Amino acid sequence: MATTETFEGYVLDIARLRATAKQDWLQRARAHTRDSLLEEGCADSGYALVAEDGSAVLLDPDATPKVVARVRESRHPHGIRLRARRADEGGAMHTLDIEEVDETTPRHGRKWDPWGPDDAEH
Repeated sequence: MATTETFEGYVLDIARLRATAKQDWLQRARAHTRDSLLEEGCADSGYALVAEDGSAVLLDPDATPKVVARVRESRHPHGIRLRARRADEGGAMHTLDIEEVDETTPRHGRKWDPWGPDDAEH
């Protein structure tokens, strides 16, 4: 069975990550705008997620279209937080899915609907 992991962080393109001092990654990721993240240069470099502790996880190239889709859908103009779930496939981590993290996204991945079924059972 493949090992899976889930992590959350603010989206930052890898080019910007490499050009920023490590101690500034979190501040830079929180300030990074949706429009900038969608620019061709950002998408071409790939993406990383910067956690609250300032550490970063580089996403695999196959994650790029998934990140772009979530960033486009986001209602946030900057500081977009995503949750990635990935699996070890043959010694390399492969992104399975990505979702935006906000106050209405529970840990198990379903959007909370106050008018829908009780969410506590999931």
